[in-house]
Amino acid sequence: MGDRRCALLEDTFDRQGPAFVAALRVAYDTATELYDASRGSNEHLFGLSVYHFSAHEISRAAEARPGEIVILSRAPTFRFRVGEFELACHRVPRGDIWKSFPGNDGAVTEMVPPQLWLPHLGPIEVSDELVDNARKLVLAHMGDVEEGLVGVYVCLPIGVSDANQIDRWGYVKSLSLDESPAAQQAPDGPTAAPEEAIEAVPVRRKRRGASDHGGK
Repeated sequence: MGDRRCALLEDTFDRQGPAFVAALRVAYDTATELYDASRGSNEHLFGLSVYHFSAHEISRAAEARPGEIVILSRAPTFRFRVGEFELACHRVPRGDIWKSFPGNDGAVTEMVPPQLWLPHLGPIEVSDELVDNARKLVLAHMGDVEEGLVGVYVCLPIGVSDANQIDRWGYVKSLSLDESPAAQQAPDGPTAAPEEAIEAVPVRRKRRGASDHGGK
């Protein structure tokens, strides 16, 4: 299951992934900066802050990339489009992404097509065709107030629990947290040659009155 490849999904988020990583990093940094346990901040409040700051920063990224990232709705649910994909954005518990899911119920389960989670039929088989045809995804991210953002994933939800929460991914793409220019290149993009190290040459300050030819 973990080695399936959806070319369209992979190519789309190889190109756009760095923008989401950058936006989420700012969201976590802002939530961490405002976190103050001595004044009542807690894990629940931190999670809410990350959610709203993430929506804000992704909306800013959409303004900077018109047509590439499109905001579909801000409230009551935050949804955006990237290429052919519609996405929700949610924090998940730290750990194995295949076992980590959004803790909220209701709205996010709308990202799971009804035919993929008919309870009386049991778990469906994850086929290449299912993954290739998927167009609703979750941008899942992990992090906390101590370490900030530690993981970002594009996930295909295919299961809903009795508690009305996502409980199964059919496909996961991990996004690199490296925001360097090299990391933002598409896999087949050109790679710049490393700069040659040049040893510094000491320069002595010329004394006042001395000529350019070393005269005194």
